[in-house]
Amino acid sequence: MLSLLALVALVQPTESFPALLKRVEQLAVAGKLDAAAVEARKAIALQPSAPEGHYWLGRIAFRQGKVSEARASLTRASTLKPAPALAKTLQELLAKLAVELPAPQPAPLQVKAPLLPAPLTLTDYKAQLVSVPVGSFMMGSPDTAPDRAPVHKVTLSVFKLGRTPVTVAMFQEFCKATSRKMPDPPAWGWIPDHPMVNVSWEEAKALADWAKLRLPTEAEWEYAAQGGEAAPIFPWGDTYKDELSWSSVSQQRDKTAPVSRTEHVFVNAYGLSDMAGNVFQWCADWYGAKYYASSPEDNPTGAATGTDKILRGASWYSYTTVTSFRCAGRAWSHPAGRGDSDGFRLAQ
Repeated sequence: MLSLLALVALVQPTESFPALLKRVEQLAVAGKLDAAAVEARKAIALQPSAPEGHYWLGRIAFRQGKVSEARASLTRASTLKPAPALAKTLQELLAKLAVELPAPQPAPLQVKAPLLPAPLTLTDYKAQLVSVPVGSFMMGSPDTAPDRAPVHKVTLSVFKLGRTPVTVAMFQEFCKATSRKMPDPPAWGWIPDHPMVNVSWEEAKALADWAKLRLPTEAEWEYAAQGGEAAPIFPWGDTYKDELSWSSVSQQRDKTAPVSRTEHVFVNAYGLSDMAGNVFQWCADWYGAKYYASSPEDNPTGAATGTDKILRGASWYSYTTVTSFRCAGRAWSHPAGRGDSDGFRLAQ
C-alpha cells in the first residue's frame, strides 16, 4: 500500500520545463549559481534532449570558472539542434573557452538604481569615482564583427572610473573656467543633468587634462562594463533587455536621458550606469581593426597610431542591432568628429 506522501507525489503535477528554466535564469542573475545549477539539472532530467537545460548548466559552470564542465555542457547543447540565437551564443561561449579563463571574481550585489544622486559638478564627479579592482577578463567577441576577434585574455591594474558619463553641467563648468565656447547644442538643447554630446574626442581629452583625470582605455571600459561577472554578453547578462537601456531598439527616443534616472537604466556591481545606451563614450585608444591579434596581455592601450578614436557603449539613437550594446561592442570616429549621440566619461 502506498503511503500518503507517495500518493501526494503521484498526483502532484511535475513542474514545467519553461518554469524550471525561468527559475534557473532568476537564480543565475541573482548570483546564486549553486542553486541555479541544481535547477538546471532538474530541467535536463525533465527534457534531456532540449538544449536549453544543458546551455544553462554550461553557462553557470562558465561563470564559476569550471572550464571542463562548462565545455562539456555547452558542447552537448550545441549538438541538440538549438534555435539560431542560442546556437550563436553557444558558439561564442565555446570560443571563449578555447583560451584560458581567468579565475572568477566574486561580484557585489547588483542594484537597479543609482545609490547616490548623480554628480553635477566636476568636484562631485571626481569625489564619486568608483574603484575597479585589479583583474583579468576575456576581451572581445568572436562572431559579431571581425574587429572584435580574437578573444584574448587581458589583465588590468586597479583604476577608477566615473559612475556616469560627464554631464552638460560639468562641461559648461569647464568651458566657463577655461573661456571656451560650448559646442553647438543638440536639437533638444542643453539640459544640465543629461550627458554631454556634440563633443569631440579632442574636447573630451581637454576637459580630462584640465580636471587632472583621463579618458579610459577601451580595455578598461569593457572590463568595467562586465561589472565583475565572468564574460556577460551585455552588462546585465546574456540577453538584451530594453528596459535596462536608454535606446531606440523597441521605442523610438528623440534625445538623451538624465544620468540620474531610475528607469531604463542598469547599474552594475561597481556602481556604473549607462555602460549600454544613452551615449557612446570616447576612449583613449586609437582604433585598430586588427589590434586584438597583437594586443599585449597587460594594460593594453590600443594601436600606436590611427585615424579614428574608439567609442564604446551604444546610445539613445541606436536601434538597428543590439550588438553595439554588448560589453565587447566597438565603434570609432575621427577625433575631431562630433555627434549628438557621442559623449564620454572620465577615469583615473
